[in-house]
Amino acid sequence: MKKIDITSNIKPKKNNDLNILTSGAFAAPLLEILKSYKNNKSIKVYFGSSFGDAKNSVPTRLKQEQVFDIICLSADAYNQFNKKRLIKNYTKVDIVDSEIAFAVKKKK
Repeated sequence: MKKIDITSNIKPKKNNDLNILTSGAFAAPLLEILKSYKNNKSIKVYFGSSFGDAKNSVPTRLKQEQVFDIICLSADAYNQFNKKRLIKNYTKVDIVDSEIAFAVKKKK
C-alpha cells in the first residue's frame, strides 16, 4: 500500500491550530491517529453527522462557510458536497480504499 502524506499541503491559520471536521464514522480512527500529533500543535476536532440539518452536522457547517484545514468524509458524502459546491473538487485525497464483503455458508 502506498503511503500518502495528507498533511504536506496543509497551512494552518496563524494561531497554528489544526481544525478537523469529521463524521462520526471516522471519529475513533482519527482520534487514534492524532494521539501522536498532540504535542506538535493544537488540534481541534469537530464532529457532526454527514447528512441532515442539525446545527453541528457537516452540511450545516459547510453551508455556514465554517473553515477547516481537513475534512474527513466518505467518498459518497464528499461527492454530494462537491456537487453542491460546498467543497472544492481539487482538494480530494483518497486515503482508504475499502471493499467490504461477507460470505454465508450454504445450507446442506
